[in-house]
Amino acid sequence: AHVAAGLMTQAVSAHKRRRSRGRSGKRVRARTEAVLRAEAASASPVDVGEVPEPDLTDTGREQWREYYARQRLLSGPDEWRAFGRAMRSPLPVTFRRARLASRHAEADACWRDGMHLVARLEAAHSARGVALDWCSGYQLGMSRTELRSSPLAEAAAVQRWLVSACDDGLVVRQELVSMLPAAMVGVEPADIVLDMCAAPGSKTAQLVEAVDHSPHGGLVVANDVSPARAYVLAHRLSRLALGAPAPLNVLVVSHRGQRFPRLGGPAGEACPAGVGPFDRVLCDVPCSGDGTLRKEPSLWAHWRPGLGLALHSLQLQLAIRAASLLKVGGTLAYSTCSLNPIEDEAVVAGLLASAGGALQLLDGAHLLPGLARRPGLRRWLVLDDQARLLQSVAHARRADGGANARGECRYRSTMWPPPASESAPELERCMRFLPHLNNGGGFFIALLRKVAPLPAPRHRSGVHAEAP
Repeated sequence: AHVAAGLMTQAVSAHKRRRSRGRSGKRVRARTEAVLRAEAASASPVDVGEVPEPDLTDTGREQWREYYARQRLLSGPDEWRAFGRAMRSPLPVTFRRARLASRHAEADACWRDGMHLVARLEAAHSARGVALDWCSGYQLGMSRTELRSSPLAEAAAVQRWLVSACDDGLVVRQELVSMLPAAMVGVEPADIVLDMCAAPGSKTAQLVEAVDHSPHGGLVVANDVSPARAYVLAHRLSRLALGAPAPLNVLVVSHRGQRFPRLGGPAGEACPAGVGPFDRVLCDVPCSGDGTLRKEPSLWAHWRPGLGLALHSLQLQLAIRAASLLKVGGTLAYSTCSLNPIEDEAVVAGLLASAGGALQLLDGAHLLPGLARRPGLRRWLVLDDQARLLQSVAHARRADGGANARGECRYRSTMWPPPASESAPELERCMRFLPHLNNGGGFFIALLRKVAPLPAPRHRSGVHAEAP
């Protein structure tokens, strides 16, 4: 209750500050969108049809393949061919049963009805789906377009059931890899949980389902920088509560994640510096999104290495702030739907360096063992939009003045791999899920445990761990 009251007070104050600042608190995710809109206005139309393999023809695909070949993201020609086949195939429809305890019987009955319809569809259609027992889910052997356009009456029946069940809050449509961060962060029923960049809310729904909603149970705080998206998020979460006997312990707020308010403990006590009230924090940051190219092929036309470079500083700020809000002993899940090590391992390495030993990178290889993954990279290259290798931050700033289109310094030393030494972080403990491994999208996840309070922030770096 004290955490919720503190957030409500901070939300009102933040809203007033945003109004007085005009547009200084722009949406963090709008950074990538603005870059893409500016490029789209000046670019000629690009064919975004089937992905040719291995001879990619349009500029975005050529850049993408060259970039990740140089990063050694895949092991060799055979894996590139498997990856290409996955990228050419449509993304299958994936959904899961809602697991809110108060609606368990209702959700079970709805699921049985749906699985009966799915069985009839698969008897009439050659494609077979896959049960996802780890999330009480199912992956159809059809894409969204195939399901909607199929002339089969059985396909229409499954489509109608999905729409109705999702509207009733009994089933959640969610891409397979998108379910992983919330599943791996390890929420317990009594935990106080923060979803730092929550919209559109599918991961938040997983967190809400994991906590106990009694008066002495847990609490989920769902934050988004955009008030409009936060409103939509609240509406989406309200579906989960349809027919529930009591309100859910969830609070939706709107703050800039990197300036999320510092709060007191559950009993109203002040938290020490570098420590927050949350047992778990999910930090699924804004990213370039090239892990979603299978679902959003239009992104091929605009992809370039600079998207990751432009987002790195913001991602690191969000990760540091998320870590500062954890209790000692709490767990942070840092995730992106990008495959780019500048947005992934580089951010994790920068976060660990800033923490001064207060964070421990966890090995998640034992979690969900049925899902294939690749370990994190220890070494990577920093390349600019002209595919030039940048050896250091000084070299990068000499190469182009170190400024992005807005005249802001873009390069940070944290973009480069940490020096090889015995004390170097074990970045192979990070997890990268690739589209061809589980017939899904691309995703990156790192799990970190807080073992001590975070040190005071280094303001000269431009990265702030503390906010008023």
